[in-house]
Amino acid sequence: MIFQSRNESRRKKYDWIMSLPVGAYFVTRRLKPVKVGKVIAIQPGRGKKAGCWAEVLSCERHKEIYNLYEIILEGFRTEKGLLDYFIQHKIDIDKTYRILMRKVK
Repeated sequence: MIFQSRNESRRKKYDWIMSLPVGAYFVTRRLKPVKVGKVIAIQPGRGKKAGCWAEVLSCERHKEIYNLYEIILEGFRTEKGLLDYFIQHKIDIDKTYRILMRKVK
């Protein structure tokens, strides 16, 4: 899975994931569902070597952003920062899947 997005402070999500310890949880949103239980390579770009691996723990249609913890799991500091990212990239957040992952190695 490729991570090229940046949060509101311009930090790359890939770099943020790489800084997490093994066992840490994080969330991403995608337009297509991902199979639960699958272990996925985390890459900085298409055709780039995997920096780490993560297991998909859940995959569900986006409902709403629940709280600040949810936003932090996305790698953002504020709900505005997350929503601004989706607006800037013309992505309808209501058509995304929320994917909870755990860094495994």
